[in-house]
Parts: sequence; structure tokens; C-alpha cells
Amino acid sequence: MNLSEHWKNRLLRRQLPHALLLTGENRREMADYLASAYVCEGAQPPCGECLHCRKVKMGIHPDVIVIGEDGVSLKVDQVRALRADAYVRPNEAERKIYVVENSQTLNQSGQNALLKLLEEGPDYAAFFFLLPNPEQLLPTLRSRCETIRGETYQTECQNDHEAQEFSNLICQGNQETLITFCVGLEKKKREELVLLLDQTIEELISHLTENPERLLPRLDALREVRASCEYTVGVGHIAGWLMAALTEK
Repeated sequence: MNLSEHWKNRLLRRQLPHALLLTGENRREMADYLASAYVCEGAQPPCGECLHCRKVKMGIHPDVIVIGEDGVSLKVDQVRALRADAYVRPNEAERKIYVVENSQTLNQSGQNALLKLLEEGPDYAAFFFLLPNPEQLLPTLRSRCETIRGETYQTECQNDHEAQEFSNLICQGNQETLITFCVGLEKKKREELVLLLDQTIEELISHLTENPERLLPRLDALREVRASCEYTVGVGHIAGWLMAALTEK
């Protein structure tokens, strides 16, 4: 699986989000790969050799549960069964993964039911929502998930270095340089900017111990701007908000 360095590093450090939106034509392949990483016992997940990885590959791991199937609408009973099962501890692994196919077919009540599960569910449960376009889910549900787009791996790789640069600029606190960087963000496509924000937040978290009093407000500002991306806000407005938020605090 050709994941970006950003995601490879997160898998290696086992910094795994509890909810993912997987899009693109190869989303099921991504789900299998990431499920292996979540339950893997090897030093470099997914190792492909441990018992957990082998069971995921064979489709027989008891803690990787597939809900629905591609091209078929999800039913209310399936959502109810998922919610009930999520509170049953894993059989073999430390994590329990739910792969929800065709997530865009969930109605509003079904999505709201899953939203409560994401907010209050057990720590060991993880949820992969497979769908063509994240915009097909409610903003409240999307905001609780991180997105991996199968068609933008190359963009992710290109953004890795830029996210590191952005994080370093925030840590250094040079307002003039930050303003110049933020102005340049206006040229990005919306999905590229969202991806950059996600990666920069992760990079900044890794630097928090260096100066928590100064960096925490900036991290909060980044998260606030990232949350606004779930609504109809132009790239220019997002870049302007970033510039103001990062240079005023």
C-alpha cells in the first residue's frame, strides 16, 4: 500500500485515530491494510507476518468486522447491531475494527447514532467509513474522523515536507514569515489545504513539549480553523483566518 510518509510514520508510532473516512477506488484495499496495522503485533505495523496480520489477510480475524457491502444500502438493523457489538471487548487483539461499507447510504438518524458512539464509545473500538466522497456524510460526523483519500497519495507525499515547514514556522513564531506562508496557501485547492492542516496539527503536537504555553494556543487555533473546513468556507477565507489566528496569539 503506497501510503504517504505522514501515515507511515503514524502507523510506526501507533498514533492511530479511532475513526477514519476512506475514499477512492481502492478504499477497501486501504481498509484491509489499515486494519492489519491496528491489530498488528509486529515492530513495524502492519508486519504482514504476525498471526493478526495473517488473519486479516484471510478475512477471518474476529476483531475486524465488516458492516454492509459495496453497492448495497446500509440498514437500520445493521447500525443497531454495530452499536451493541462495539461494547463487547475484542476477542484476540487490543483493538476492534469496524469497516462500514457504503457509508454514504446511512440516513441522518443512523449517522447521529454513530456520532454518539464515536464520542462516547470504548477506547479499543475503531471505525473505518468507506464512501466515494466525505461530503456525503453530515459535518458533525466528518469532524470526528480523519480522511485518507486513495486518489491523493501523491499529494499527501508532497505535503509532508510542507507540513513540517509550517509546523517549524509556527514553533519559531516569526510573524512576517508566517504571514508570507499563509498568503501562499490561497493558491491551494481546498482538499490540499485540508490535508496540510491535518498533517501540520500532527506535526505541531509532536513539538508541544518544547514550549507548551506558547504552542497550545496555536494548536487550538489550527484545530478551530480545520473544523471550519467542514462547512462552505473559501480557501482564501481559511488562509486569512489562519494568518490572523497564528499571528495574534
